[in-house]
Formats: sequence, structure tokens, C-alpha cells
Amino acid sequence: PNYLIGMIKVTAYAKEEPRFDQIIRTLYWSAIIICSIVFGFWKELILFWVVPFLTTFQMLKYWAEMAEHAGLESENEIFASRNSFGNWFERFLIHPHRNSYHLVHHLFPAVPHFNIKKAHLILMKDEEYQKAHHCTGFFFSTAPGFSSVIDDIQGRIPFWNKVKGK
Repeated sequence: PNYLIGMIKVTAYAKEEPRFDQIIRTLYWSAIIICSIVFGFWKELILFWVVPFLTTFQMLKYWAEMAEHAGLESENEIFASRNSFGNWFERFLIHPHRNSYHLVHHLFPAVPHFNIKKAHLILMKDEEYQKAHHCTGFFFSTAPGFSSVIDDIQGRIPFWNKVKGK
């Protein structure tokens, strides 16, 4: 519940967002709600937008946030987020628009999503970038020599390392 409330606050009204943008968003959603009532599709709006936003979207967003940052606390930007390349289904659910190249996004936020893979391939020529966090798969690794996101997160938890004998 706290995560959900926090996400709604951040999504709906960010403190840094200009007041004009907040007014436009409020008018936009007011128009959608009014039109849904007037034209009789308010049930569909609730069923196909509100319910998914409050349930499955939040879970997928939480997993995406985990894939991007969980367990990575570093002053060095290159080690503060990770790329996570999964199978087509994971990319579809968790990382649409090539969000799986999250490290590239943090290092070069101006690169548009359709060029981010090219940027990653260029960056892979850099030795320090090669040492950064590149995971294949969320739950299970899909390539030898790489960890999954879950394995990468667990590898950074001191208790887990003691249990595993690391």
C-alpha cells in the first residue's frame, strides 16, 4: 500500500513539476472521467485502466525498479544501476521501450530509446563499462557467465552471502 500511494503521488503530482502541467493533467483526467460518464464507458475505464493501474501495473513497475537499482548503492554512477536483458516476455512486461538498457539511460539520458542499444554496443568497448552490472533474465539467467537480476541482488546482501558461503 505504501509503495502504491507513493507511486500515485509521484506519478500524479511531482513537486518539481510546473503548476501549469498539473492543471493540464487535472483537466485532461477530468475530461476523460466526464466523457466516460456521459458516453457510458465508465465501467470499462475502471475495469481496463484503473484496476490494472492499481494492481498489475504496480507489480510490474516494482519489478522494473528492482531490476534497475535494487542492491546497488554506489557513488560511482556506472555501478549504481544495471542493464537487465531478459527473454522477449520479460522485455515486453518489465522493460518496454528498451528500458532494459537502464545503465545506458543513467549515463546518457539524452539518448532516445530507439538508439539506446547502439549506445550500449559502443559502450561495451570501454573496459569499465564492461565491468558494470549486465544481467540476463529477471528470475533466471538466459546466458552462461551472466547472473539474473535476482542472483545479482542476492549477491549483494551480506546475510545471503554468508548463507551461500561467499
